[in-house]
Amino acid sequence: MRSTATKTAIVKQSTGGTVQNIVVERYIPSKRAFRFLSSPVTTSTSIKYNWQENQNNTTTPYANNLNTSPGYGTHITGSVTGANGFDAQQSGAPSMFTYNNNTQAWSAISYTNVNTFVAGDPYRIMIRGSRAVDLNNNAATPSVTTLRTTGTLKIGTYTNSSLSQVNGGYNFIGNPYQSPVDMRDVLTNSTNLNSNFYYVWDPKVGGANGRGAYVTYTFLNDENNVDGSYVNQYLQPMQACFVTTNSNGAASITFNENNKYTDATNENVYRTNHSQSSANLGSLRLTLYEGSSFNQQPISLDGALLYFGTTYSNSVDSNDAKKLTNLEKTISVLVDNTNLSIASSQSPQINTIYPLNFTSYRYSNYTLVAKLNNYNGITPYIHDKFTQTYTEVNPIVNYNFSVDVANSASTAYDRFEIVYNTEALHTDDFNVDSINLFPNPSSSNYFNLQLPLDTSNYTVKVYNSLGQLLDVELNAIENNVINCKVPENLATGIYQIEISKDSKNIVKKWIKS
Repeated sequence: MRSTATKTAIVKQSTGGTVQNIVVERYIPSKRAFRFLSSPVTTSTSIKYNWQENQNNTTTPYANNLNTSPGYGTHITGSVTGANGFDAQQSGAPSMFTYNNNTQAWSAISYTNVNTFVAGDPYRIMIRGSRAVDLNNNAATPSVTTLRTTGTLKIGTYTNSSLSQVNGGYNFIGNPYQSPVDMRDVLTNSTNLNSNFYYVWDPKVGGANGRGAYVTYTFLNDENNVDGSYVNQYLQPMQACFVTTNSNGAASITFNENNKYTDATNENVYRTNHSQSSANLGSLRLTLYEGSSFNQQPISLDGALLYFGTTYSNSVDSNDAKKLTNLEKTISVLVDNTNLSIASSQSPQINTIYPLNFTSYRYSNYTLVAKLNNYNGITPYIHDKFTQTYTEVNPIVNYNFSVDVANSASTAYDRFEIVYNTEALHTDDFNVDSINLFPNPSSSNYFNLQLPLDTSNYTVKVYNSLGQLLDVELNAIENNVINCKVPENLATGIYQIEISKDSKNIVKKWIKS
């Protein structure tokens, strides 16, 4: 059953029977990243026989690399010498893992020359590319590859009861079928599992050089929390994911033949390109990018999503998705001392503040994109407590910021929050509402700032979307207005206007049309 960059062969709904000795393929795009995989067949042969193309390196020089089937298979490491079927690697670091749903812990597999595949069993595996990749070079160019697995195809109902019995416990499960499945139907028909969302590891996000990131897909509004990810409700063939236990007690997940979705394949994390999602409910979407690449071909690092509605609670419940920690950058919303990837709450009021949690800074410059969807209530602001700035989100803003590892305040996990309290923006008479920026948008090379006090008390800076400071000519005119002239050839786009008084800063958005 072939798999390519555009299509993967599938098995439609079946009434029964047995299909033995069938070869299934899974095409893997080129990127050195973790993948969450499962097998749709039960094998009598080993992991090594299948995903390593029945070979393993027993020495580390690349000149001795075994690759008898170019374009197929991958290296699986876990030994310096190539013992137990692993490919020898200088550090001996493991690259393939299982997850214990009861203990909530990862563990490296012990063998590839003994362990076999059972349909539906999930794995986390670092795929560097095909077996042509140099294991001794982490910067080696990755390549596309195809994994082949030979065995007895899973047909009929599949049930897994080896799940966490603790409220909120994470369960690592795999797709047992050679077909996409509709996870909405699977979770609805399962026992004691949260049917509002599930988690997918998307290797295509997490930054251009990252190893992927967790993406939460919610059935509340049929979208995911990371802008730029193509994760949807369909779990692809040979794909694994996480689901959560809904309450204390026994839980199980059941896949039925009628859960198969046969209209399309490779829609999910195996797709080369991504689409953008948008909310139908009132929402605030936060997406983090590495700053220097934002205006080129941006790949999101991570994201969080807030929903607002009268049916939601301000406390954490089954409508809120807890945050799974990424290997690199992580952004989450903090509610009830719980980090969430998707948070749902009542419509924000004047006094509402949503603390954000940022961890694992890897770069020096970032862009935080905040996008307000279908919401006509109070305007939110990004409050940067390090720079003491308030940036308006109405309806979208690209906020550029930098971090300095030598300055703990700049890398503080609680540096940012979303503020709906206009009183918090006041410093005496210096507040967002007291400053009027016009014309906005403007096709001219200038804008004006109407200020509450004498214009000599203020400084004004203009930044582009890369965070670069632009030359600007300031001229005070009547009625406490500053005329700000920017370069004649300034490109169209969104610019950040930073107005400072004493040690306080306020940021406004100006659109050059």
